[in-house]
Amino acid sequence: MLKFILSLALLMTALVFATPQKLIQEVKIPALELREGQPEGSFPAVLTPHFVSAEHARIAPDSLVIGCAKARTAHAYALGLLEAHEAVNDTLAGMPVVIAYCSLCDSAVAYDRRTADGTFTFAVSGWLWRNAQTLRDQETGSLWSHLTGEALSGQCKGTHLKPFTGSIVRVRWDVWKREHPETIVLSVNGVEDVPFDRFADYRHDPRQFGYYPPPYQDLRLPPKEKVVGITFGSRARAFRLSTLLRTPLLSATVNDRRLLLYRNPRSGAVAVWVSPEGNAPVSGERLFGATIQGVQGQCWRASDGVALVPGVADLKPYPYRFTYWFAWSSHYPATDIFDSESDKPETAR
Repeated sequence: MLKFILSLALLMTALVFATPQKLIQEVKIPALELREGQPEGSFPAVLTPHFVSAEHARIAPDSLVIGCAKARTAHAYALGLLEAHEAVNDTLAGMPVVIAYCSLCDSAVAYDRRTADGTFTFAVSGWLWRNAQTLRDQETGSLWSHLTGEALSGQCKGTHLKPFTGSIVRVRWDVWKREHPETIVLSVNGVEDVPFDRFADYRHDPRQFGYYPPPYQDLRLPPKEKVVGITFGSRARAFRLSTLLRTPLLSATVNDRRLLLYRNPRSGAVAVWVSPEGNAPVSGERLFGATIQGVQGQCWRASDGVALVPGVADLKPYPYRFTYWFAWSSHYPATDIFDSESDKPETAR
C-alpha cells in the first residue's frame, strides 16, 4: 500500500510540473484541470478570412457546415475546414466574432470579440481545460475557455466573452445553401472543405472521451451522449439529443422564460429560440416541416429563426452548446438534466 501511495504521489507531482508553473499561478482553477493538448500552432487560426460565394464553394451537399446569420447576413464554415483551424476571426453584420470549434468535445461556438479592453484576435492556445479547447488572445495573452467563454488567466482573468447575438447552427451544406443562397463561404488557400475526417475514429468510439481522464465524471449519462446545454443565471441544464429526436420542437421553461428547442434529424440542425408568445404555460407554437408556426399566423424558419411572414420579427436566439455530456458536465458539474417525462429537471447528485 505504501508503495502504491508513493507511486501515486510521484505521478501527481509529474502531472503538475508538466504544466508550466507560471501558468499554474495565473489560472484560477486546479492545475490538474489545465493540460497540454497539441502544440500551439498545430491548428493555425484564421486571422484574415477570405470568402467565396455559395455558387463557387466546393463542398459536398451532405457535408456539415457551421452556419452563422445575423441581420440577413450569412456566413458558412465547413466543419472539415474548422477542424483543421479550430478558430476563425471574422466580422459578421458589423460584429467582430470568433468562430471556434473543439474537436474533442465536438462543439462549435461563436463569441463577440469586443471586450472592455478592446477588440481581440484569437488563436488556439494548445492547452486544454477540462478536456476542451482554450483560446489565447493576441493582445493580452489571456487564456479563454472554449465552452464557457471565461478568461482563465492573464489580464482578463474572470471576465466573459459575450455570445454572438445572431444564430449559429450545425447543418448540411445543401440545406444551408437552399435557405441562404446569399451566404458566403470561408475559403483558406483556395479550399472550402477538407473531406478527410481525422477525428472519425474518436467520434465513433464511445470509450474515447477527451485527451486525458476527465477531472469530473458524471455517470448520469454516457460520456459521449450528445446534449444541448444552456445556462441561466448561475444554473445550467442539459437536454438529451434523444429527447429532441422524439420531440423535434420542445418547449421548456427556465427562469420564467419559455424556450423552444429544435432538432431536425435529416439536416442535423439544432437551435434554441426564445418563445415569441411569452411565458404561456402551454406552448402555442407548432412545427410544420422545417418551419415553426405561431397561434396568430406567424411563421419562422426553424433552423435560423428568420420570419417568413411580412411584419413579423425574427425569433431571438438563446445561447446554447451542442456537445458531449462529458464536456458539458465537467464544465458545469451542478447541471440539471431535463426529464421529458415529468417536465422536471434531474439535479446533480
